[in-house]
Amino acid sequence: MAEILSFPWNTLQRLQAASNSVVVNARSMGREEALTVIVGELAAGKVPPDEEAMERRFRTLSANRAVKYQTRKQIEAEAADLNRIEPVLHDLSDELAVQELTSLASSQLTLEDWQLLQDIGNGEPYIELALESRKSVGTLKSKVSRLRSRIRNSTVGRTILEAVKQSHGDQRKWVSLRRRLTPPRDFDQMSKAV
Repeated sequence: MAEILSFPWNTLQRLQAASNSVVVNARSMGREEALTVIVGELAAGKVPPDEEAMERRFRTLSANRAVKYQTRKQIEAEAADLNRIEPVLHDLSDELAVQELTSLASSQLTLEDWQLLQDIGNGEPYIELALESRKSVGTLKSKVSRLRSRIRNSTVGRTILEAVKQSHGDQRKWVSLRRRLTPPRDFDQMSKAV
């Protein structure tokens, strides 16, 4: 005949039987950890006042621990995605797409104007560039604004914007840009003409 246990051991036995699972997931691991905490509390003399309080404590601990395990699993998955090695071909296609766009955009400006935009894009302070060109900072800022506007409003700029919108970030679709536009001017020929 089975021995009848008294509180709190009968409640603990019932919770343990209900927690047995053939599947290991966040919920089952949370239940196991909740049982471990409750056994530790009982061993330390922290006995709940009644069965209902003990079951409520178990449910709360189980839910909290399950969330902890779910969060850990998500973090591990995200870390695995971040640490995944991308194929070299993907990196090269991004690089080629940026070079393609740069070539197309630069074809709309003189070499001197393109160099000015590159210097600004590389973080050169306006004041240093203004001193080098012997212009005021305001004049230089106005010129940069006009140059950017010229590129945006050009056929190339509108085509680049259209391609970016259509690609939704997929640079592979940008490859067709060169076929749709005239090739960029050669900078060596431009510098000889200036």
